[in-house]
Amino acid sequence: MWSVLYIFGQVSSLLMLYPLANLANLLMWGLTFLGATWAYAKYSGEFSQVGVQIEELTGKVWDNCFQPILNKAVEQGSEIAVRQAVTRLNSVSTPYPESKKNVKNF
Repeated sequence: MWSVLYIFGQVSSLLMLYPLANLANLLMWGLTFLGATWAYAKYSGEFSQVGVQIEELTGKVWDNCFQPILNKAVEQGSEIAVRQAVTRLNSVSTPYPESKKNVKNF
């Protein structure tokens, strides 16, 4: 997510969309600070309640935002793969052109 925000901020800045670039940079630094806070709380043992709250927040964000998007992408990708497999299966029964029979693979 951090890298996506970074690229979005850089492209927005290049296109002179400075408010969007500033928002992306603010979110990017917020994520960095949140990650550092989580790491400190997780591995030092101090502020364990803060670490638990961060984990709950990320779980909610995953369940409500990223998981539906990824499920949709996987579903569409598998549909495309099935269509390509059926197309290849149907094209196997057609004769192979003579010009491609003599070509050697390197």
